Amino acid sequence: MGQKSDRTFLVLLSLVAALSQMLPAPATAFVAEDLARFQKERRCIGCDLRGVDFRGMDLRAVVLEGTLLVGANLQGVNLEDAFLEDANLQDVNISAAVLSGAGLDGATWIDGRACEQDSVGTCK
Repeated sequence: MGQKSDRTFLVLLSLVAALSQMLPAPATAFVAEDLARFQKERRCIGCDLRGVDFRGMDLRAVVLEGTLLVGANLQGVNLEDAFLEDANLQDVNISAAVLSGAGLDGATWIDGRACEQDSVGTCK
């Protein structure tokens, strides 16, 4: 490469680096205070728990109404009788999760659709 093309490459590289600093943080960062509150009280209404790994936990009857759970891992989690009304579960891993009795009214389901009223245990 010649000097001119080297300079052009460095300028473009610097520009890309500067622009990447201006982008918002990934949408998988939870709020640490919200997670601490949830762990202590087993309830967190309207919290931000994006991307949290709850894999295999027993979360029966927890209260997570209106909570942002986008990208969380709920694989194998027991959510029996949990309160998940108006929670955002988009892109959540729920494989092998137990949702029997879980309230899902108004929740955003893993595929992005809104759960209807009277959605219990499954998104209607």
